Amino acid sequence: MLRTKLIPAVLLLVVLSVFAVAVLATGGTPGGDGDDQVKEDVVQAILDDDGNVIDHNRRLAQVSSDHEGGFGGWYFSDDKNTVYVFMKDTSKTEQARSAVEASYLGRHAPTNVVVVSGAHSLTELSTWLYQLVDGLVTEGINFKSVAIDHSQNRIDLGVAEDSHIDIAKRVMKDLQIPENAIDITVDDSQLLGGGDLEEEWRPVAGAIQHQQIFDGVKCTIGFVTERNDEEGFILASHCTNETKSIGGNDHATIHQPNNPFFGSNVIGEESIDPSLYGIDDDLCVYNHVCRYSDAAYAELDGDEDLDLGGIAGPDGYNSTNVDPAYNTLSITKEEASFEIGDEIEFIGRTSGWEKAEITSTCTAIQVKSPFLGNPGNMILCAGKAEPLSGYNGPNEGDSGAPVFIRSGNNVELLGTLFFGGSQEFYFSKIGNIYWELGSSVSWDTCTSGC
Repeated sequence: MLRTKLIPAVLLLVVLSVFAVAVLATGGTPGGDGDDQVKEDVVQAILDDDGNVIDHNRRLAQVSSDHEGGFGGWYFSDDKNTVYVFMKDTSKTEQARSAVEASYLGRHAPTNVVVVSGAHSLTELSTWLYQLVDGLVTEGINFKSVAIDHSQNRIDLGVAEDSHIDIAKRVMKDLQIPENAIDITVDDSQLLGGGDLEEEWRPVAGAIQHQQIFDGVKCTIGFVTERNDEEGFILASHCTNETKSIGGNDHATIHQPNNPFFGSNVIGEESIDPSLYGIDDDLCVYNHVCRYSDAAYAELDGDEDLDLGGIAGPDGYNSTNVDPAYNTLSITKEEASFEIGDEIEFIGRTSGWEKAEITSTCTAIQVKSPFLGNPGNMILCAGKAEPLSGYNGPNEGDSGAPVFIRSGNNVELLGTLFFGGSQEFYFSKIGNIYWELGSSVSWDTCTSGC
């Protein structure tokens, strides 16, 4: 929910991408080998051959450099049968087709490739992206969000206030970055924590309300899982404390649906939540610490049961009304790769069941600016989406909500929501969540194992 275009409602969720070489608490070495090579499909999809998280911007820039004609990205027709490819030289049809094949990670198999004129190559856009970020930080401007939008052949930049737009344009001019290469908007997104999804639900499932202290932050459980045969669930890291801080194990006691005045309804305790840390990536800028997701793992209380693979399903879209005996969705697959234009859904304790469309596969998000000597906080390479017509974006309390692609009552889990507002929102990729919370341990999240 970074760029909400001056619409105040926003909220908090989770995501990941780019480089890292660090040992995450209790999770082992990122990308390291373990006895269980489970989740190899979703975790390996985000790693390069050296075990580092893939820098999507440089990956696309390299594809552009490897193909003549100035490859600048692509977008799909509404029926997904045609892919339109930006090229500076529109005569390079075969190079365009080859570039899409080398960079495309999604599920569609377009039968027709149409070359359209693009002003910029992805090599140029990637170079300008990092130059712009350095220039803004030098000027003391903390951007809210930044990403290459290859479907528009440009860079999307979200700033915190109107006055920053002119400064960003001056930085662009000083760096000789073309004005038509960057779209700048005001982004008032922020971390928030907050119907029947708010009621007690047993056995524990995804998409239902949880709370820590009495009258404290209310958020959404993402999904239930078994980690090394230990039962537990995934929730947003910033929902494990009252300051909405990401990272660092607070050992928070998790209640469902809430923590009443005298305390009860305990379903688990937060046990894995890596701290934010310095990352060797150009988008983890000076005076910032970063992570690739806003996710934490909580161990299930021994007196409770969980509905493995289960997500609480309301009785329809734009609804929070549920019937646990009738409409529980089942996770049957996890999907690490998706593309701009893919239709997705989420279920949150506040907004209920909503539909959206992917608008970016890798956006860097500043969730907290530097303040009084404290470093700023960044989440790298989040998925971004905007609500489809007739549907709503997430709201306060939807942080942690499962994000998925649905077929009937079966879903492919993409990740968990953590940030945004009514116009657009951000979510952590499932591969990034597993990678940060334990890449070399076994995970079992699906109804039938996947």
